[in-house]
Amino acid sequence: TTAGYIGLIASLDESGVVKNVTVADSELIGYRYVGAIVGQNNGIIANCRNDGSVIFGSGSNVGGIAGGNTVSGIVEECKAGGEITGIHFAGGIAGHNAGVIRNSENGAKVNTTAQQNSVDISDITVGALLGTEAINAVTDIGGIAGGNTGVIRSSKNTADVGYKHMGYNIGGIAGSQTGFMTECENFGAVSGRKDVGGIVGHMEPAVLVDYKTDKVKTAAELIDRYRSQMLFYKQALETIFGLPVTEMLLYSFALGTTVEV
Repeated sequence: TTAGYIGLIASLDESGVVKNVTVADSELIGYRYVGAIVGQNNGIIANCRNDGSVIFGSGSNVGGIAGGNTVSGIVEECKAGGEITGIHFAGGIAGHNAGVIRNSENGAKVNTTAQQNSVDISDITVGALLGTEAINAVTDIGGIAGGNTGVIRSSKNTADVGYKHMGYNIGGIAGSQTGFMTECENFGAVSGRKDVGGIVGHMEPAVLVDYKTDKVKTAAELIDRYRSQMLFYKQALETIFGLPVTEMLLYSFALGTTVEV
C-alpha cells in the first residue's frame, strides 16, 4: 500500500493530547508514518500502550507508538510490544524522533527476520537508483527510535533489533543519532551489516550540550565560568569516541536560553 499516516489517530496536532490508551493485537499496514497510537505526533502521547500489535510500513517512519515524533511532540511513559517492520526509520517507540521521548519502554521486535529486511522491487524509484544509499539497504532501525535528532531520556529497550548481516545504522536505542540521549538502557540483541551498536548504530558529528542551574545574570558570565570545562568535555569526546564536536552549547535555566560557547 502507498497509504500514509496510519494509526488510531492519523496525525495529532500541537494542542492534542492522548492519554491512557491501549491498542492490542492489531495489524497496521501502510507506507510511511505508521504507528499504533499516532501516525505523526506533534502533541503529547502519555501512558499509552501497544500490546502485541503487528505494524508494517513499506517505506519510512514506522513506530510502535508513533510513526514520527516531530519537534513539538512528546512521548512519555509509553510501552510497546509485538512486531515492527520498516525500511527506513523504524523504531520500537517512534520511527523518527525530533521531539522528546522519555520514561518509555520497548518490548517489540524490530526488523528481526530476513523478510522484514528485504526491499521489494516495486519500491525502487529513479530517486533511489540515483541516490548514494544502496537501494536494497534497510537503514536507521532502533529499539526506541530509528533516528533521533531530538531527546531520548530514561528509556529502555528489551527486545531484539535487526537481522544479522542485513541493514545499516542499527542500534539498541537509536539507529542513527544526532540529538541528545541520557539514562537509557538496552537489553536486546542488536544485529546488522554495518554501523551496529548496543545503544546507537551511527553517531553523526556531535553537539555538546550541558545544562546549568547557576543563578547568573548574563550569558558572558556563564561562558567565562564554564568555557574550560566544555573544552575538556570536547577533547574527551573526540579522543575517546573519535566523535567530532561541531558545537558547544550551555543551557541556562536562570536565563531560560541556550548559549553558544
